[in-house]
Amino acid sequence: MNSYRPDDWDASSEHPSTIRAPYVMGTGVVTGEDTGTRPLSPPHSHPDAMLAWCYRGTVWVQLREAMWRLAPGQGIWIPAHTPHTARHERDSTGCYTYIADTSLIAPIDAVTQVLVPRAVQEMLLHLGINDMATDLRVRIQSVLIEMLQHPSTGAADG
Repeated sequence: MNSYRPDDWDASSEHPSTIRAPYVMGTGVVTGEDTGTRPLSPPHSHPDAMLAWCYRGTVWVQLREAMWRLAPGQGIWIPAHTPHTARHERDSTGCYTYIADTSLIAPIDAVTQVLVPRAVQEMLLHLGINDMATDLRVRIQSVLIEMLQHPSTGAADG
């Protein structure tokens, strides 16, 4: 299932951070129309921790030794500097939220599955398309990080 050779993974490049102070996170959105069935890019990494999550359809995240299938509301934490790639099935939407290590409540040091509640998904997307005061945006980002890293055990999945 791994379409990349070990040399491809060893040669993976690191993309620059997309987070600019004073912000503590940023989210990118990719649809199946953007990629079809091909990977987004060859294996690469980021200097920031990344939450890869599925908004609609099916998103595949590939690491050197593992392949993750994400359905809506499912995500995985990927530590900074961890090579990966992804692809989206048609009619799918995958989202990639980058968080500066200094803004995390606890370090992300292993690939870990996580549920991304619908309210958090909508707020992450809302931040990407709406203007607001910088201090309000940073406060919302901080609350979202807390919700993602310390989810309520009694909350229903969305």
